[in-house]
Amino acid sequence: MSNSIFIYKLRTDNGGAPAVYRGRLSLAICKPRIRATAEVGDWIVGIAGKSLHPDSGLLYIAQVDEVLENGEYYRDGRFTRRPDAVYEWKGSRLKLRADPRFHGPENAGSDIGGAPGYTQARVLLSSKFRYYGRASSTWYAAVSPLAHQMGQARGIGHKVELADTEYKAWMKVIRAAFRSPQIRTRPTESASEVCRH
Repeated sequence: MSNSIFIYKLRTDNGGAPAVYRGRLSLAICKPRIRATAEVGDWIVGIAGKSLHPDSGLLYIAQVDEVLENGEYYRDGRFTRRPDAVYEWKGSRLKLRADPRFHGPENAGSDIGGAPGYTQARVLLSSKFRYYGRASSTWYAAVSPLAHQMGQARGIGHKVELADTEYKAWMKVIRAAFRSPQIRTRPTESASEVCRH
């Protein structure tokens, strides 16, 4: 069976969601519905909203290769320095760090959920990704006009149920993206930008 492709539009690109750090991309905050359902092998495609790029530039593509459930991301020493590790364990409770860079207490429900299970604290990790950030562009329109049309038409929610022609169009874009190495780039906005997605 083919792996799913989750396509969504970002209104914020400040280094928090996704976070790219030391060769890995993570989605630990925001997009709770994608984080709740994406599995290892699935693809996530982030398209820039109009505030970030006027013509739906491609912000990132990532294939999920690890999923951490129930707040394990915040226990794992590999991830404590990542920019999106804005929660920490205090005994049996997950608490917002004293210096959260991206989210505040009002986001805890969608970011981590409630004690004791913290079922929303499901984090997607990828070491196979292409992140464009400030270099976001519509290069993918030349590879697949259909994929670009879908990017332009995307609203705030994500799309995962793709027709066969749509799936093939995006797989063509994904293959094209990985023909070139990851570029050096930065997020479109500063870390102090308020999260809008």
